[in-house]
Amino acid sequence: MCGRFVYLEWDEVLDVIQRIVMHTPFEPRPEWPAGRRIARPGSVIPVISAEDENLAPVDLRWGIPAPWDEGKTLFNTRIETALGQKDGIWSDAIRHGRCIVPTWGFFEPSATETTLSPRTGRPVKRQYEFSLPEGPTLLAGVRVQEAFSVVTTEPNASVAPIHDRMPVVLRQDEARQWLDGDFAALSDRGGVVLDVKAEPLPKPPDDRQTSLF
Repeated sequence: MCGRFVYLEWDEVLDVIQRIVMHTPFEPRPEWPAGRRIARPGSVIPVISAEDENLAPVDLRWGIPAPWDEGKTLFNTRIETALGQKDGIWSDAIRHGRCIVPTWGFFEPSATETTLSPRTGRPVKRQYEFSLPEGPTLLAGVRVQEAFSVVTTEPNASVAPIHDRMPVVLRQDEARQWLDGDFAALSDRGGVVLDVKAEPLPKPPDDRQTSLF
């Protein structure tokens, strides 16, 4: 499941909206450190919503409170489940609360590889970062009031070797289709090619001995 992504600031989201509306190419990913702002469940970030057929940024919290458990949040939504529900939280959200989460890339944990956590030193699943090569990586989302969830689907050839699910990644020309078109057709992401980059392994400890003489 998608549990981290690199999010865009408000002014960057405004630029993305303008380029979607004007059908002009996205700008490439920035190289400066500010381009590495990491969102996790509970983060409040700007997402793209369709307001009266106009696209606008809105600040939402990542993670929708579970109706059956106040202490649980739902930060991923299986598109198969949402499309198959006749009623319930995802049924209404997929039909009336679709939104777009602009990112510079998302992370998925490897099913087989582990590495040492730089914080605890304990083994953890190695993370891989996925992104579209041409600019911002748009993720399909659904909104419930002031919160959102990232919509996931079956993995394509880029993600399948690493993980068994992936976000519904939208190319620039598919943004409007997700918001006000045949959104169900976007569940198949087989034709989307993603850049894949493994998080670097921690440096091995320096075991060289310093002589006192």
